[in-house]
Amino acid sequence: MLFIAIMLIFILIFGYIKGVNLFDEFVLGVKDGFLTTFKIAPYLLTMLFAIDIFRSSSALDFLLIF
Repeated sequence: MLFIAIMLIFILIFGYIKGVNLFDEFVLGVKDGFLTTFKIAPYLLTMLFAIDIFRSSSALDFLLIF
């Protein structure tokens, strides 16, 4: 836990020294994160649905016997 705090402080200090506008970069990163989430959400939900159907059909139990 301490490592995460130290790493965050290091990144903030390094960005300040380099002259980067940290808030704007943070907002752009969050925006990109949301776009990525919306792009992969249908695939993730489909995969979870397929796994649930596979488990409900007892096919997983059949495969685990072998």
